[in-house]
Amino acid sequence: MKRYGLLLGPISGLIFVLGVAGLAAVVPGYSHVRQTVSEIGEVGSPAQMPFMIMLLAIALCLFGFALALRRVSVSAGIRHCPHILPPAWRFRLQGLESSRSHTRFTMCSGFPN
Repeated sequence: MKRYGLLLGPISGLIFVLGVAGLAAVVPGYSHVRQTVSEIGEVGSPAQMPFMIMLLAIALCLFGFALALRRVSVSAGIRHCPHILPPAWRFRLQGLESSRSHTRFTMCSGFPN
């Protein structure tokens, strides 16, 4: 029952794909090939407000997905900190040297620097 939150990740992708396809039909002359997705929701576009609502729905789904993923990983005894670290920190934690290797980061208690 707790793992239903993990469905929010794929649902957010589905919302994005269907939302872009649907909202692009509202914008006159929009081309998926020649224009960026952000032009669908630009100021003055007829799809500006629906686009913003779509982005908010995606953000909420991804937040719920992140919480569910954290809950599942903690209950399984998996450290959850490395999954949220920026890529430069992950490279350092994997033993690869990043361009800022002299800087020390501490994100989680009990996690090696």
